[in-house]
Amino acid sequence: MPGPGAGSWVRIGPRPAPRAAVARVRAPAEHFPPTGVPGRGVAVPGAPTGVRTTTNPLIAPWARTGSAAKNVPPWKPAPPPPNLYSPERNIQLETAKRGLTQSEGELETAGSRDIQDYNEQLAEIGQREGYENVNNQRALQQLAESFARLGVRQTEGANRAGLINGGALLASAAARAGNEAKQRESEGIRHTRAIEALNLARAKLAREGAPPPNLGELLEPTNLAQGGRQFQDIGRKLREGRENTIALGANVAALNAYEAGKAGWPGPGKPPSVFGHEGTRVPKPAARPKGAPRRPAPRPRARRR
Repeated sequence: MPGPGAGSWVRIGPRPAPRAAVARVRAPAEHFPPTGVPGRGVAVPGAPTGVRTTTNPLIAPWARTGSAAKNVPPWKPAPPPPNLYSPERNIQLETAKRGLTQSEGELETAGSRDIQDYNEQLAEIGQREGYENVNNQRALQQLAESFARLGVRQTEGANRAGLINGGALLASAAARAGNEAKQRESEGIRHTRAIEALNLARAKLAREGAPPPNLGELLEPTNLAQGGRQFQDIGRKLREGRENTIALGANVAALNAYEAGKAGWPGPGKPPSVFGHEGTRVPKPAARPKGAPRRPAPRPRARRR
């Protein structure tokens, strides 16, 4: 379906909003092209070759094709002249940016060290768990050997006393089995509690210092939020520092523009419109001449012969 203007436009999106609704929408400062390669727009999946899109709400459903798809640089509002406002605010902004960069470096170093500490502590817990398993197996083996030697000594004593066919050996064997079971149970309880303590220590370590999934993005708050509390705190500090720097930059730009406007600066101007008129609003339709009918007269229908 041909779009507005020349024939080099093609419809690729939904039907645009009515004129009255679109007229109330303002385009962003950098409305053409959006993201991607600077000055080239973004390719549309499934669209014809050469189609590029735009984020301008006035022409969002349309794309340029062919010779009309030219490199259009993004529009940026012109800053006020530096001689019309106090430069101290810009100095403060640059200082804040340098401080943010230094803070990011320090937080990245702290995150790298936290990862090293976490790996060392995790390896230590694993080593302690391995030692505990070995000690448990050794204790059970020594316990079995001890009761076996006790049985041999009791049998030899019964032989010397001439009680080989008596019930003393059966009674002593039952007592040995009961005592061995009790000591094995005690060793099992001790081993289970030791393993539970190691697992609890491992869980606490993961809660506090588990590294984020992507170790190559230690300065990305969304990635740090998936790690332990230490990395969550680092991500929060990064996010707050960047948000404060952005807010400071916006405030400085607004104050500079206000001070320059009081000194006679006309303003940054308006972004160029792809429709060829000034600004980003849809032009009003031409006024209806006086005496003209509100609606065009209906065309006479041809009579059937």
